[in-house]
Amino acid sequence: MKLTSDFRRPTESNQPHAALIRHGVTLSHRDPAFPLLVNHYPRCSHVRWHLHQHDEIELCFAPHDSGAILYADREVRFRPGDVFLTGANTWHHPVFDSPTNRGLIVIYFHPSLLQHTPPEWAPLVDALANRATGWHQVRNEPAVHRLMFETLRLFQSNQPHWQIVCQGILLHLLSYFARDVVAQALPAAAVPNAINTAAFAKVTDHIRNHLAEVIPAAKLYRLAGMSRTQFCRQFKACFGVPVGAYVRQLRLLKARSLLHHSTLSITEISLESGFNSVSFFNRVFKQAEGVSPSQFRRRCSAT
Repeated sequence: MKLTSDFRRPTESNQPHAALIRHGVTLSHRDPAFPLLVNHYPRCSHVRWHLHQHDEIELCFAPHDSGAILYADREVRFRPGDVFLTGANTWHHPVFDSPTNRGLIVIYFHPSLLQHTPPEWAPLVDALANRATGWHQVRNEPAVHRLMFETLRLFQSNQPHWQIVCQGILLHLLSYFARDVVAQALPAAAVPNAINTAAFAKVTDHIRNHLAEVIPAAKLYRLAGMSRTQFCRQFKACFGVPVGAYVRQLRLLKARSLLHHSTLSITEISLESGFNSVSFFNRVFKQAEGVSPSQFRRRCSAT
């Protein structure tokens, strides 16, 4: 979630996003033996507020709209029709220029899905399994568009043997990225201070499940099995913000969702989101969003 009220249009640069909250995502696969997931998100955020990562490699396709993919150390512009490949466990998040965008098609797949490919694919498979794969972009290629749409159709149809067909299409898609991915792959040792978010899985689960309650810091230290000093240092290195800021931003995220999608009063939303007073909630929300909760709700209703 965005920590300031700066909503400037994204630009391609090396601007870091240290102020954005970071969190790990665990995806649920229809067939655990075939770790591939295809989603169509009909409308996506135009507000820069967080970065996320997951164990899956991601192919992200914006058919109709422009925006930017935020990475930890840069943001990269996309135009309608562009497709991005983002490596596993890479901090990233797409944002659109317009709140009335028509969304994304995203394919998520685990590197293990490629373990039985022909030997000639070994350099690509090794590169994709590397945390330092980063991101790669294909500009508005109609053949890639057709493959993305077909993968979505097959996944949604759940027809017999969909896995075989989807795997073939996936390999075809990856062939458009293969040369750049292999050429730019770096050894894993080149990524400094890489800390596995899995070490904090119990902590982040506990926070999400108890946002409306007081969350004692000592409880989080015990869940992580760390001392206070070790926890604070490693949590900030992993997620980019101290744990207190992480909790606050998740509470703000919940409040945003309730303001947008519920009919609860502002007081009820502040309590549901874990803020102990309406005045404090109003102040924190306005600092983060640039508008009061009531103004934010009216703006959502108008879009």
